[in-house]
Amino acid sequence: MTVEDKIHAHAEEIEHLRVKSGALSISAYVRNVKDQVEPVFVVDFDTSKLSGYSDRYFEMMFGLQRIFLRPVDLWEKHMFEEQSRMHDLRQVSLSVFRATA
Repeated sequence: MTVEDKIHAHAEEIEHLRVKSGALSISAYVRNVKDQVEPVFVVDFDTSKLSGYSDRYFEMMFGLQRIFLRPVDLWEKHMFEEQSRMHDLRQVSLSVFRATA
């Protein structure tokens, strides 16, 4: 099963995690690193709610790691443009990841 297939297979769990952590949106990507394909997620939190921000971020990151049974990269949306220039990323399109609060 490819990483893309795993992301699709766990779309509902990822959406539940997005809602639980209070993220406005989450997008999924894959990248090639040393002959392996790894999942990368880009999350957008409401930055006007700074209280508990780190708890929500780590809840999302550790939740994704539990789903994929491996470390995953979780980038904040405002960091994505800079990070994406340094990596070969392919977006995994799922409508569930386009949800907004």
